[in-house]
Amino acid sequence: MIAPRTPRVRHARTLARLVGAVVGMVAGVLYGGYIAEQSFGHGSLVTGDSAVLAVLLGGGVVGAAALALAAPLLTVEPFLWLEDILDHAPASELIGALCGATAGLLISALIGVLLLPLPWGMGFVVSGSIACCLVYVGIRTGTRRRDAFA
Repeated sequence: MIAPRTPRVRHARTLARLVGAVVGMVAGVLYGGYIAEQSFGHGSLVTGDSAVLAVLLGGGVVGAAALALAAPLLTVEPFLWLEDILDHAPASELIGALCGATAGLLISALIGVLLLPLPWGMGFVVSGSIACCLVYVGIRTGTRRRDAFA
């Protein structure tokens, strides 16, 4: 979907790029610190070696560039897509999607109670995965069967 280039959309994309660059730089420096510690030893971050500095700067630059490019695609574009869908969808389709999502969440909550005792937190992971799948199936079914809700 190509959104109109209004000043508000451009401002939102620019803000998302700036926030993404800052978050990416912090994450890149932290990951670079982890890599440097694993590669050069535990005291390498304190000594200030030039190789460690290169790893930290490289991680920061790569992280900032990656999230500056990806942040508008992860934040602004899905919002514009959802806004467009909600503007043009009939009410029966929205009600059907809401009913399908509610049914999917209820079923996954009941399954999650049964799977909670699994070891190593696997019950949480499996129930979360089931919730995502069932909500998707519920929304798709609700929108396709919108005539039943009219």
